[in-house]
Amino acid sequence: MNQNSLTVSGALTELHPLDVLINKRPAKLSGNQFSFENFPLSEGINTLKVKTEDRAGNVVTLSLVVNLDTIIPEIAITSPASGSIVNKSGATVSGSLSEPVMSVT
Repeated sequence: MNQNSLTVSGALTELHPLDVLINKRPAKLSGNQFSFENFPLSEGINTLKVKTEDRAGNVVTLSLVVNLDTIIPEIAITSPASGSIVNKSGATVSGSLSEPVMSVT
């Protein structure tokens, strides 16, 4: 994902939870539905810990991992050299990337 915040939402089996906390921050509750709009993310791996407690004191915790990647990958062409002239249509191009990517075209 490449946005620095997200909406975390869900539903609980408990009809009247006391609270829902996401990384110790309170989410909005409506019946058994919860939401937290614009939850802030940091660059890289973010672990969201969702914790809820019911009126009997039962606690449930769930973790979700989200990776924020806003840095554009860099590419370096190593072959053929810049300005080279090739004499065939199927020339091989080699290089390196600053990070793993899904595809290069």
